[in-house]
Amino acid sequence: MGHSLLCMMGFFLLSTVICGNAEALPKPTVTLQPSWPQIYSGETVTVRCEIQGGEGAQWTYEWSPAKLNTPPTSNEYTISSVSESDGGGYSCRATRGSSWTEWSDVITLNVKPD
Repeated sequence: MGHSLLCMMGFFLLSTVICGNAEALPKPTVTLQPSWPQIYSGETVTVRCEIQGGEGAQWTYEWSPAKLNTPPTSNEYTISSVSESDGGGYSCRATRGSSWTEWSDVITLNVKPD
């Protein structure tokens, strides 16, 4: 019985060393401003990556599509004159230290010609 406990403790310690801090990070949410279902060419749109309970933490963000990953990568990206080519799915994830959140659900930006 003592051997089983020792093996379990060893496994826990080994998994902590291999996987790093096992802190569960919150899943981010992507929002669009304005949040209308239809956006027209020429409008200004802000895509924002929000992390519940993550306020005050120093996060680094990664976006999909990758064209949003222009340093410094922040939690929001403003498209000052949106075009049809900006339409599509957007998602994000974030890191602080060596731990990454999972990817957010994809939000779709629909852009109609003016």
